[in-house]
Amino acid sequence: MGPNRISLLNFLMVAMLSTALISCSGGGFEVDQALMESLEAPSIGNPIPNPSPSPSPSPSPTPSPSPSPSPSPSPSPSPSPSPSPSPSPTPAPVISSFTASSASITKGQSVTLSWTVTGASSLSLSSVGTVTGTSRALSPTATTTYTLTATNATGNTTRSVQVTVTDPVVVDPGDDPPQFAKLEACQLSTNPASLVGTCGDRPAPNVPTPLLYDGTASTTYTSLFGAKFMRISKPMGVPDTNITQLFPDYAKVPAWNSDGTRMWLFSNNGFINILNGQTYAYIEALTAAKNFTYSGLDTNPRWSHSSPSILYYLSGMTLNSYNITTHTTTAVHTFTQAETGLACTDLGMGDEGNPDNTDRYWAFFCQNASYVQQGIIVYDKQLNQVITAKSFRAGGLCGANACPTSTNWVGMSHSGNHVAVNWNADATDGVFTVRGQGQEAYDRSLNYLSKSSEKNWHSDVAQMADGTDVFVGASHMNETNGYRAIRTVRLSDGAVMKSCMVPDLLAWHVSGRTDTSKLKGWVLYSVYDQTGQSLGNGVFGAELFALNIDTCKVRRIAHAQSYWHSSHYFSEPHAVMNFDFTKVVWGSNWRVQQGLEQAYVSELSP
Repeated sequence: MGPNRISLLNFLMVAMLSTALISCSGGGFEVDQALMESLEAPSIGNPIPNPSPSPSPSPSPTPSPSPSPSPSPSPSPSPSPSPSPSPSPTPAPVISSFTASSASITKGQSVTLSWTVTGASSLSLSSVGTVTGTSRALSPTATTTYTLTATNATGNTTRSVQVTVTDPVVVDPGDDPPQFAKLEACQLSTNPASLVGTCGDRPAPNVPTPLLYDGTASTTYTSLFGAKFMRISKPMGVPDTNITQLFPDYAKVPAWNSDGTRMWLFSNNGFINILNGQTYAYIEALTAAKNFTYSGLDTNPRWSHSSPSILYYLSGMTLNSYNITTHTTTAVHTFTQAETGLACTDLGMGDEGNPDNTDRYWAFFCQNASYVQQGIIVYDKQLNQVITAKSFRAGGLCGANACPTSTNWVGMSHSGNHVAVNWNADATDGVFTVRGQGQEAYDRSLNYLSKSSEKNWHSDVAQMADGTDVFVGASHMNETNGYRAIRTVRLSDGAVMKSCMVPDLLAWHVSGRTDTSKLKGWVLYSVYDQTGQSLGNGVFGAELFALNIDTCKVRRIAHAQSYWHSSHYFSEPHAVMNFDFTKVVWGSNWRVQQGLEQAYVSELSP
């Protein structure tokens, strides 16, 4: 078929297709113009060229599909913020604990209220007002219920605790406290010219060493004078096999805590040991592992007068508070040269001084690294500040001249109004004009007041029945016929308030460690034979007895039953009472020369 025929056929096919696209509408013909215009008919008037032979078509490569453009994401419409959920309401404050250091106190004592609170914005305490911290010391004068209120935005939470306040035992100078009712009584002379008294010689009975107390009647004994007593050491269960002895530290170091539930005794290995103060069962030794630090001078441990769990002690230049329940030590105050003017490295009380009856006022001597005492510091714990400090240099504590010697011990009177200073030298003249000797008294600002005694040892401060602060100790001067006086001397001016005539006792210790809010006017004497030849000779030989310093009345308690020896310091009884003088503890080798000293307790309750 030639090229012209092909062109004609193409034309005819186009014409036929066009005719097929004609439609009938409304009785006439109408052409789909849009489709017709889209058809391209070749022009017939033009010659059709001869086509070149068609080569075999190469297969068209499959085009790579153009990547579809990623559509631009339509911006997401900003979500409408969901309404914030209402915040959970703040929980009410939580008072985990609210306690009093003692549920019952005697009027004049203080009590510490302690609390643990979370989630509070403020705290208030009834009878006080707004408070901060975790504790507050108070001295209520009547039984009081304290309510702690913790507040935040949600509301209040409250807890209450009651503190019972009792009146102190008021003892007429002529009366005995009830715990002495069963004890043998006698009367000392108050007139050196007559020496008439009713206290006769009562030799110590030769009885075997008491069995260790186990709480039964078979291990409880009665003294010649009617007092119940028992041996309380060495108690069962002591873990340290090196401990072979337990005994009281000294006659002026309280052994029992403020409520009598705990006591501490010294042991031969040098540690302080806690016992149950009622059953005398051993509890533990205070060691570094229990956060109790031994350093510098004697630690001078002293029970708080109001908080049964608190034991104060010294380390270096710091007064510490130790909690025997939680085994935690808290620094009460660290003394610096800037506040005292004294260059010191250690504090001390000579193991014989004490704070006042509220633990507010304290007196210390301080020494340098060469162990030379530099002066005395008086501290107010309530205000947490040094009241005064004076050096031993000229122009200091002893006036125009330097103090001639160091102190033996330093402490506060029971009222806190006086500082007692016991020097390491006896007075050298009978009119007491040389300062820094014997026993002296100062006010809290360390202004000199009086010289209480020409001698310097084994005495104590106490209070008479009317609350007068006094020094009590033997005069050391033979008055007449081999007798000497136990003198009661007023600290404020050195006036002799009472002289009780006694035999020329060989050696003794005085303890005035009652809490005078509970009992005034009585001290404890423990006598021993310093020749080491006997258990005591004559009247009061190696005895323990209570002395009324207003009337010179005596209540005899027990025989110490201890042989003294120069190499066994604790063969001296060192008897000390508890705070209300219903118990007494002493040390004794019980009739064995150079034997092991153990602790004995006499219970005086009626």
